Amino acid sequence: MAQSVGYASFNWISIKKRQQLEDEAPKPSVIGYVRCSTNDQATSIETQKHRIAKYCTEKDLDLIGIYTDENVSGVVPLEKRKCFSHLLARVASGEASTIIICKLDRLTRNARDFKNLVHEFLQRWVLIMCLDMPFNIRDRHSRMMASFVAEFAEQERDSIRERVADGFERKRQKFECLGTPPYGWCSPPRVEEKEKRVLVPDPVEQDTIARIFEKRDGIEALARRERPVSYAEICRYLKQIGCKPRKFLHPQVRKKPPKKPLDEWEPETVKAILEHPELQLTVEQLQEWEVNDWMDGFRPILKKRA
Repeated sequence: MAQSVGYASFNWISIKKRQQLEDEAPKPSVIGYVRCSTNDQATSIETQKHRIAKYCTEKDLDLIGIYTDENVSGVVPLEKRKCFSHLLARVASGEASTIIICKLDRLTRNARDFKNLVHEFLQRWVLIMCLDMPFNIRDRHSRMMASFVAEFAEQERDSIRERVADGFERKRQKFECLGTPPYGWCSPPRVEEKEKRVLVPDPVEQDTIARIFEKRDGIEALARRERPVSYAEICRYLKQIGCKPRKFLHPQVRKKPPKKPLDEWEPETVKAILEHPELQLTVEQLQEWEVNDWMDGFRPILKKRA
């Protein structure tokens, strides 16, 4: 994500100079902006571009470019978006005095962000043109209606978040796999292509989790309570007893190169495990877990930990 630059950091031309450029131009110059949140909305990008280009052709507007922010959420501040920052630079230089969008929520889903942008554009003599809701930011009644729409867009964003969170929670309660399984769990191969991925305890990783908590909370740790066991000490302990991290057992799941050799634990990994004790199952819970053929991998560990 691009670093925040702020509206004032651009070299804005004066209002007088902007009005002079508008009078000298053969026809109004506009610049388009489109946005989508996920790859699934790739078709929406082309639709937005087509609508903007068609509108400019019908109204005889000089469309000098269309900037696209793909895979960018509507809650990301406008000045932190890479393509929108490039758009602002061209608007500030006087190449265009109007930004054209298809829908207001394509610009932002944050009401405060929208009001700040409108306030800034009013001072710079810049217009926003929305195809779905024609309004003039220089008219206070239009600004009020646009602010209401921005508030509704923000409320819709919050509703989407709640629905997604509820859906994830229902899937977790059913032990459905969402993305990469958490440490201590794995997702067995699916028999059918349409079958849902489920989570089952990983015997090796569950044993490693038990050893990590035992090292932190065991008798040895309690005996020296004046100095708690560090994450680095636990990493050295795991390497000493031969517990391998997931990056060593499954190197193909890593998208980025590891910071350390594959057979060495990273303190961040140990910290994440200790901060989520719910990942660990007790011996009784493991014995009650029905995983059919996968249970064969638990029996020697259960016998050792019982």
